[in-house]
Amino acid sequence: MGFKWIDTLFWFNPKLERIAVVPQGLANLKTMADDLEGTGDLLAVYVPAGADHPMVISETRGRVVGAVRLVRMPHGKTTADYADKDPATGEVRWPHGWPCEVVYCPPPNQCPLLSDLLAKLDPPKRLDELTIRFRAGPIHLNSRLAAILDDAFSAFERLR
Repeated sequence: MGFKWIDTLFWFNPKLERIAVVPQGLANLKTMADDLEGTGDLLAVYVPAGADHPMVISETRGRVVGAVRLVRMPHGKTTADYADKDPATGEVRWPHGWPCEVVYCPPPNQCPLLSDLLAKLDPPKRLDELTIRFRAGPIHLNSRLAAILDDAFSAFERLR
């Protein structure tokens, strides 16, 4: 049981019950759900460093702020049932989602910067090499970055 995927959110809290993606992220969302659903493996949640949204807490920018475990899609529900509205406008901005439960939600000032985690890779990666890929939704982690995330979050208390 460990980190396997990473995706972006603008806000995160221990009561989060869904993750949602932009339209072009649906294929990766489904692939991720097939991989994670029911396994206990985790999706890391990253708040983009350049996030310019009224709901973003400034201390979370650029940080991996926690992790969720995907839960089984309830019978008769679809990804559209887990769409997410932009709280600032009330409009659906992320039309496809998946139910989840929060596993890690440390205080923002203790959350690791994604750029620092990428610097630990051999060879190191630049943040923009990874973040450009978020346009297509969740990203499957390579085993080295997954292990670095596992290590970084081992110091934090699990909520579940």
